[in-house]
Amino acid sequence: MPSRAFFQSPVRPLARSLSFDVSQAIGEFSEVVEAHFPECFIPGVMACPAQVLILIVKRKADCDALVDSVEKRIGELLPFGMNLDIWAMVDGDRYVAAVRSAESEIYPVRLFDTWWPFAH
Repeated sequence: MPSRAFFQSPVRPLARSLSFDVSQAIGEFSEVVEAHFPECFIPGVMACPAQVLILIVKRKADCDALVDSVEKRIGELLPFGMNLDIWAMVDGDRYVAAVRSAESEIYPVRLFDTWWPFAH
């Protein structure tokens, strides 16, 4: 990862149904602890911000193999022509707190956040 990266809630989030389908698919991978869909910007690397799927994984996970497997699985769900960057980070990596602060978590699904009136 570069020396600076910025994360925020997406300006135009993916369709809720697609986020749900991706979340369900991610649940098939035991190495994934959390998944987030923040908008990311890396100065000097990216021309403009883009939404990225970020997997927070267990310490002993093989990140490269996991990303390859997730790409294959998620690719089945994406609309034709849509590309999605997928990154894996081990819990405790320097960007994890920033990713979490973007409040774009899609896995695990937290039902109370969506319908329970006293959750906040």
